[in-house]
Amino acid sequence: MELEENNIKICRVTLKVLHYSLMWPRKKYELTGSWNYVKIAFFFLILVPWCSTVIMHLVMAFKNDLNMSEDVALTCCFCGLSYMIFAFVKNQPKTASLLRDLSNFKKFGMPPGFANLDKTLNFGSLCAYLYTALGIVAYCSAKTINQPECKKISNRNGVKEICGLPTAVWIPIDVNYFPIFQLVYFYIFVSMQMFLKAALMISYMVLEITHHMVLRIKHLEQLIFDCFRDEQDCEIQRKQFAKCILYHKEILEFARRTNDCFSADMFAHLAMTAAICGCLQKQFIDVSTKVILIDKVAFAK
Repeated sequence: MELEENNIKICRVTLKVLHYSLMWPRKKYELTGSWNYVKIAFFFLILVPWCSTVIMHLVMAFKNDLNMSEDVALTCCFCGLSYMIFAFVKNQPKTASLLRDLSNFKKFGMPPGFANLDKTLNFGSLCAYLYTALGIVAYCSAKTINQPECKKISNRNGVKEICGLPTAVWIPIDVNYFPIFQLVYFYIFVSMQMFLKAALMISYMVLEITHHMVLRIKHLEQLIFDCFRDEQDCEIQRKQFAKCILYHKEILEFARRTNDCFSADMFAHLAMTAAICGCLQKQFIDVSTKVILIDKVAFAK
């Protein structure tokens, strides 16, 4: 029975995705955090070659006066999301303890509508997972389709660009042959899936926890209403109201612990959104300009 009470009953889909992304340990290590830093070190060790080659491409693009918008956007993502993931792993035992307590209804009972809310949030987590996966596939496909145009631009600028990869990278050796190119492509694709999914699932977990606390607030509201609705003995009403006060204190404690696990500093990367949006706008303008020039040339012919 004690073992069952320690089970986390919320955020199950999110935790499963984070576990496969090396962001969440097995159950027996949830509260100790003993393997957390080993896993996060391994996680970033996988990403280091990709991140470093993107940064090197930024340096080379700057030296050759080429378009750096994609490189700047990716570098901002690396910095912001890496800090977010590290902060999450640092507080992971606290988060596990919070999720276990939010899954324990022994004191005040299960809030009405818990099963439906949990089902809805799990479905939303699955949708977020599929959205990220399909979005990365679409982005990588667009890069592959644009490979011939990329080669033309590279030849015109006299720059050795590795075209067709999911992101622009600079590698000091030639990889444009089978199977090296395919292996590099697969590595970048998997790195993008791990990195972006982990960041999105962490953000979604905050949403799930907030919804479960709101459900408890609604449950408390109903308990207070029931306390004074019927004509009961004053002693019974006093005990019920005392129980509501304890429930209210517990909800406030949950809110404090949530703020401790997911502080505002953890989402400081949102300040970089403006830079990323600016880089995307620059790419849109460049693409639109190219399309207009192509249309004019075609019309002149």
